[in-house]
Amino acid sequence: PSNYPAVPLGRLSIKGEVVDWSTGNDPVKVVENSALRSEPEETRDHSSFDHLQIRGDSTFGKVLEVYSHPKDSNDDSGNNDVSRTEIKGGKKSDDSVKGKKGDTMKYHWWFNLYKGLDRGSDRFTHIFQLKGYGKGTDSFPLATITLKKDALNFQYKEDEDDKDADVIVKELAKLKDIDGEWLECLVTAKFDSKDGYLKIQINNRNGVTLAFFKSADIHSWWDKVEFVRPKFGIYRYTKGRDLPSESILRLSDITIGKNN
Repeated sequence: PSNYPAVPLGRLSIKGEVVDWSTGNDPVKVVENSALRSEPEETRDHSSFDHLQIRGDSTFGKVLEVYSHPKDSNDDSGNNDVSRTEIKGGKKSDDSVKGKKGDTMKYHWWFNLYKGLDRGSDRFTHIFQLKGYGKGTDSFPLATITLKKDALNFQYKEDEDDKDADVIVKELAKLKDIDGEWLECLVTAKFDSKDGYLKIQINNRNGVTLAFFKSADIHSWWDKVEFVRPKFGIYRYTKGRDLPSESILRLSDITIGKNN
């Protein structure tokens, strides 16, 4: 679109740990040398293709491209019905990016639904997750940003310990209005068993707010969790879907702040 500034305004920017794609050409090394310290997860049955690539971009210089294909799979259950290519936090991550009980974490980044990210399906495609780390906690994520049907949604559970608790879905934008656009996102999460909360804001390149939502008090900390970690990339259900031959998500300027 015309009339956009050459460099985004970044009105939601925060101070914190940065994943800087300009520091190298190997995305795995860039992530491992950042505060995340964790090896990215790529689809295992399509190892001949690099699903994470650092590319040039007219807006940000260097950005991360995340690729996904219809037959990609890395489903440990053997059902071959999910595919994930994500960068994430983990056990080796610095404490500065681990969300622990009582912490308020902020996650800031830019994303672009660059090519072929599917629509029309009632199956999920997550492009961001907040997920507990610890034995017995690898179930439904606390919160996700998810493509579903014709919309970009923010999804979360009010009580992770309650298996029957409904998933709350808040529509952020229609996909037709944001395809191919660089969007700035800030997610704020307070992790607590009584007065936790989740907040999200998305701006366009002109700094105009496209979506804002804050939850009521929720149970955002649950038993057995060591910490909450972020995941950025493409994680989607693939079985029985008419998927594009190739999908690309672009990511830039990932910053993670703690208690600031």
